[in-house]
Amino acid sequence: MSGADKNTNKLPAVPEVLLELVAACRGKRFDLEHITSIVQHDPSLVARLLHLQNPGPGLVRLDEAGLAALISELGAEVLGSIASAAAVNQFYSRFWPGRDQHHRLWSRSLECACLARTLARATGYSDPDEAYLAGLLHNLGQHCLLAESPQQYAPALEGEETEEQRLAFEKERFGSTSVEIGASRTQDWTREALLSDAILFQHSPTGMVLDSPEIVRLVNLSCKLMVAEPWENKTLFEDALQSFSLSAGQLLEVRSQARSEQHEIISHYGLLVDEQGNVDRTRAGRKVLSDHVCDTALVGTVGILGSAAPWQAAISQFEELFDLSEVVAFEYQKDDEVMRPVGFGSSVTADRFRRLEVQCQEDRNVFTHAKVQKMAISTLDEEAANLESALQIQVQRILGAPALLVMPVVSEQVLLGIFVAGVNGAQLERFRMGAARVDYFLSKVGSQLEVCAALAKGGSEAAETRLQEYLLQTRQLVHEANNPLGVVANYLQILTLKFEQDPETRNQLDVLREEVHRVADILSSLREPPTRTRDQLTSVDINKLLEELISIFKVSLFEPNEIHCVLKLDRKAGEILSLPEHFKQVLTNLLKNSVEALETSGKGTITVETNDAVYFDGRHCVRVVVADDGPGIPANVMEHLFTSAVSTKAKPHSGLGLMVVKRLVEEMGGKILVYSSEQEGARFELLFPRG
Repeated sequence: MSGADKNTNKLPAVPEVLLELVAACRGKRFDLEHITSIVQHDPSLVARLLHLQNPGPGLVRLDEAGLAALISELGAEVLGSIASAAAVNQFYSRFWPGRDQHHRLWSRSLECACLARTLARATGYSDPDEAYLAGLLHNLGQHCLLAESPQQYAPALEGEETEEQRLAFEKERFGSTSVEIGASRTQDWTREALLSDAILFQHSPTGMVLDSPEIVRLVNLSCKLMVAEPWENKTLFEDALQSFSLSAGQLLEVRSQARSEQHEIISHYGLLVDEQGNVDRTRAGRKVLSDHVCDTALVGTVGILGSAAPWQAAISQFEELFDLSEVVAFEYQKDDEVMRPVGFGSSVTADRFRRLEVQCQEDRNVFTHAKVQKMAISTLDEEAANLESALQIQVQRILGAPALLVMPVVSEQVLLGIFVAGVNGAQLERFRMGAARVDYFLSKVGSQLEVCAALAKGGSEAAETRLQEYLLQTRQLVHEANNPLGVVANYLQILTLKFEQDPETRNQLDVLREEVHRVADILSSLREPPTRTRDQLTSVDINKLLEELISIFKVSLFEPNEIHCVLKLDRKAGEILSLPEHFKQVLTNLLKNSVEALETSGKGTITVETNDAVYFDGRHCVRVVVADDGPGIPANVMEHLFTSAVSTKAKPHSGLGLMVVKRLVEEMGGKILVYSSEQEGARFELLFPRG
């Protein structure tokens, strides 16, 4: 494999660095300096950005200023999308064979970067940042080989071979050494090609590079310092003296300072490094990565483009996602310097807000304070004590809540409006714990509202451009997200071959593979604005679909919770006209709700059945039943079961909500009925017309 064959844009990055970058890109303010400093902590991120730069002669010089210019050109949204998709990819690749070696390579990248920068400072080199980035990318070729051929290359990184032995192995196995691959990949990134030279000559004898530019000698000596400690290899003192006239004491100080800087960077991301350079991810770090994947999956479903009432659509999706119906949206109207109510949660009476508006000339209440600061604020915060107003009390009374949470909706530093939610103390704490998800939701809503507003002004060229930019970012994110799905699909194929003689396991793997393809189809549908209509209903075998879902949940949900599932299928039910994705989402949500309802009472039974000979409103229907013998649904919850994302669950959750289930069923032309009692549990009936 040649260096040109390596796709630098798909190199794995360290998830903890990616998550900090995502948070910085989604911040209210685009802090270029902070974002650049994060990117500089991962060689794969730097390589991705240099790979993405516009075709041409490359950067005049690879340093912090040049990198910052690239980041500024890309913008926060694109960079954040790339980082987010890469983090999701890393989460789903946690069983990737080269995962541990990748962290070790990252640690060595940082070690060489810190050594090169510290040496540059000690020798008076004019641009220590250039030396840092050259050191960071010194083992880019190893990253490429590990990403492309982890099973072949990972053992080579674990052994105790010398650099010469490893390079010989690379040449024999891959046709090129890692330094040749790294030099080839980077030769067009800078006009002077000194970065490529520094990578190519990193292992050369000192005498061979004495006449080379200073950046080449800095990386060369840094790599030698990583192989052995100066007191273990006395020739390092001679190399330092020959290359830069550094004394033994100066060299030892450089080594100590660089190691301290390297460990400081690694610990900043909640990681641990041992004396051998192995990096261990903390449990907290894994939890943050898992939360981010969950946030990305949930908020990724937000879509209000094409809605006739985008603010109302945004409020409805907020309600579905965060299980809160006491919420109202105010749109900022710049010409009048006023914010007016434009969207309402399902528990809110819109008429009571008809004559309420927020004057924005002065910062004198929680609403205008959130507008000015572009930061969320609650009426329970200390800074809100001096901002209390009659308007605040009026809104609290209408929403029937002891406190308010005011959240600005911003797009590219421009305020579009605010969401005002009525909350109690427990709900406010839940929002604070899930602040990242809330901020991500509001940023996505802001971007889409801006497009809607521009299109509403007449479909101008600027509006069309903004829409295309948004769709381009969505396509890029979908493309990145499909990578881990491909990995999962490949592993499923391998497992299918492994269990070829086990029909039951093979059938389960086939179902899982179909689910992976379904997710891929859903992702593909995000590439364009939604256009699906009732005319696109297709024929679905509901019995077969139910059997597939139950086979998945039997292992993942029922057996671990000691729940028995009874399947009663009417073979005459056959096929109905439906939307397969909607149907699976509805059934998945109802089954999970039943499991969670039974968790509180321990063991239980879930019954799933289909019936063909059912008539409802004079029409022949197919009935699908999901019932459990749990404690049932409380009367106060039953009253609002389908009008807000209410829940009977004791702990916070992020399900679709029964309001969404009802909407999906109705989009398929069906009806949903519910019956409940403490003695018999809950019973949901779905009715779909024949033909």
